[in-house]
Amino acid sequence: MPLIARNVCSLVLASSLICLFTRDTSAQDQAACVQSANKVVVLRRDKKLVEAKKELAICAQESCDEVVRDDCKTWLAEVDAQLPSVVFSAKDGAGNDLVEVEVSSDGRVLTKRLDGTTLSLDPGQYVFRFVAPRQPPQEKSVVIAEGQKSRAIDIVFAEADNPAPPNQNTTSANLVVPAWITLGVGAGGLVAFGVLQGIGQSEYSDLEDTCGTTHSCTDEQIDPVQTKLVASIPLLGVGAAGVVTATVLFIVDATSDAPEKAARPTVDLQWGSDFAFATITFPL
Repeated sequence: MPLIARNVCSLVLASSLICLFTRDTSAQDQAACVQSANKVVVLRRDKKLVEAKKELAICAQESCDEVVRDDCKTWLAEVDAQLPSVVFSAKDGAGNDLVEVEVSSDGRVLTKRLDGTTLSLDPGQYVFRFVAPRQPPQEKSVVIAEGQKSRAIDIVFAEADNPAPPNQNTTSANLVVPAWITLGVGAGGLVAFGVLQGIGQSEYSDLEDTCGTTHSCTDEQIDPVQTKLVASIPLLGVGAAGVVTATVLFIVDATSDAPEKAARPTVDLQWGSDFAFATITFPL
């Protein structure tokens, strides 16, 4: 085949391929246009206007068939009129505007910055959650009507940096409990000291009246008495330390700034060389 003939055939074949490719691409585009238009019908019925507007932007393109394109352009204008929008704003407790605020609804983050711009949302009921640094999260329930434009949704955060003063009775309540525990330990130590001292002193007197008169007491007789008397000495220290500590705690509690003081039991401690007891009087 002559060279010129071969070149002509090649050009014809290339042109045919280009035309075929163009027709296939055009058919795919038209199918996408029709598919988007069908989606719009369902989305508008379900009031999912934000997604409907995205699909309308596809089927309203100039590349779409004229009939489909014209319908989508008409629908787009209608959806724009129906689609509501909001403007979020937040302030701290001092009235200052906050910008770095994350707003979410149903776990979906809507925005992370409040800069005064509008945000399109589907109509319906929302519970917006506002989260800002160093601020307690806040929630607000809102019903957004179809066609509302630039509706202001404001929130005020409570002051997190200036918490309310603690309850003045807290210190008092925290001191009373350990004071009574300490007093109980101290009283127990004094009672144990008195019991051992009483028994030891009684046994010692018995030894003096018997073998002590003849100086014939054995170690087996003396050691148990001496053990009781020596063992009681640390108990006296524990008891005294407990009573002193409890007394200090009660004094600190009594001189606190609490406006009202509940009536408290009184304790009367008495001890001697062979006895020790505590009397606790509870108020009625």
